[in-house]
Amino acid sequence: RQELNSFDRDELTEAQQLTWDIIDFSLTTQEQAVGRELYDDLLGPVTGQHTNMLITLAEFSFYEKADLDVYMALLEDLPRYFTYVADYERTRADAGMIAAAETLNEAADYCEMIANAPEDCLLITGFADRLAELDWLEETDRQNYETRNRELVCGPVADAYRALGECARELAAQGGEPLGLATCLDDGGKYYQLLMRSMVGSDRSLGDYQQLLVREISAGLAEMTALYQQDPEGYNAFASTVPQQGSLPPEEIIAQLREASKDDFPPLAELPYTVKDVPAALEDYTSPAFFMIPPIDSQDKNTIYINNAMLDPTTLFTTLAHEGYPGHLYQTVYTQLLDLDPLNNKLSASGYSEGWATYVEYEYAYDYMNESETYRRLARVNSLLSLEISALVDMQVNWAGWSEDQLAEWLDAMGLNGDAAGDLMAHVCAEPGNYMTYAGGYLEFMELRRTAEDTLGSAFDEMAFHTWLLDQGSAPFPLLADRLDAWMESQTALAPAA
Repeated sequence: RQELNSFDRDELTEAQQLTWDIIDFSLTTQEQAVGRELYDDLLGPVTGQHTNMLITLAEFSFYEKADLDVYMALLEDLPRYFTYVADYERTRADAGMIAAAETLNEAADYCEMIANAPEDCLLITGFADRLAELDWLEETDRQNYETRNRELVCGPVADAYRALGECARELAAQGGEPLGLATCLDDGGKYYQLLMRSMVGSDRSLGDYQQLLVREISAGLAEMTALYQQDPEGYNAFASTVPQQGSLPPEEIIAQLREASKDDFPPLAELPYTVKDVPAALEDYTSPAFFMIPPIDSQDKNTIYINNAMLDPTTLFTTLAHEGYPGHLYQTVYTQLLDLDPLNNKLSASGYSEGWATYVEYEYAYDYMNESETYRRLARVNSLLSLEISALVDMQVNWAGWSEDQLAEWLDAMGLNGDAAGDLMAHVCAEPGNYMTYAGGYLEFMELRRTAEDTLGSAFDEMAFHTWLLDQGSAPFPLLADRLDAWMESQTALAPAA
């Protein structure tokens, strides 16, 4: 903080001021987290170290032999790292912050799967193919590295997962039912507000988010009612309709999305990426799809993973809009081509990237589908309602302190399935703020857009708005809102006189 304040912000360029502001926002978040170092769980089903470590290592980049040696050293060192994870989780348990038994048992199951069948591990199944792509690697070295990799994965890596699994199982015996942050922590509600700042990148109050979500949910339910009244036959046919584009190869879908979105988003001449399938052994433990952010020094290594067990033709098209174009892949490549400080992206919350991908998915991708208007609107509102309801539950459990019974009662009152309360409760307790990262980020982009539309009126231009947003790079939403005024003034100046 002292080092940052040693700079005279007024003397900095506009780009430097943005970096200054992002550092300031990040430091303030860290300062508010002091004393809460044990609040974060490292064994969550989505963000846990045990699940993310394999994918991260599987995408490790090799430019020269030294990189392969570093990679091998990391595999060999995994037991030490996982020992720290286990020690941290035991310390949390001793402080009365133990995770739910269900969450810990799920982590133990995953660790035991890797430990008991390391030969099926992603680090082995894909390693030979990765080495084959290295045209600078001699055949003898290739064979030696492949042998060494197998030894390490079946040795230290398997041992690391076995030990972490034993720790998770041991702690699960002490864990109880899933509880929200507001229930299991004295300042859980305040901490959840801090999570919104950290994960979404916003200072908006939880009360405001609650009002926005209730408004959007009400609008969605009203739209579904209107669609039924307007086209009952199309409404009833929705559940049995399989989108035509959903059966296409992922690369062809992304090509169609690029073409369909060319009038809404600034185009890209180059779009390097690879689509990979999640290994069968990991399908039960990973998301339906995800985008791997490339290394800072290897910006052409953009990877989209597809989980074939969870994705089907009804959702593949819009999912690839989210993960691919004009979502994560597009936004990442576009930003890489700008002369922005890379520190900005590192310090910014994931609510910007997830919010952008969610925004383009729901505001554009469904319109790009080759289906009837009734189907496109129903598919959109049905999926968006699911996200918004889950995000509201995320808030009510972790901020307002709802119990599972209260959640089930609310779901039934909404005309939804109260029997789903248990699974939903378990997820929002294990990953507090996860749904809000997507929904909150989406709402923030929509609020920026509404402000621009209301202010500019007929002078509002989608392409110009999206170009401005993307040109800012990843930044907390209050900083974007502050800079929106200057952009709107520039657009007003460009508008033709009446």
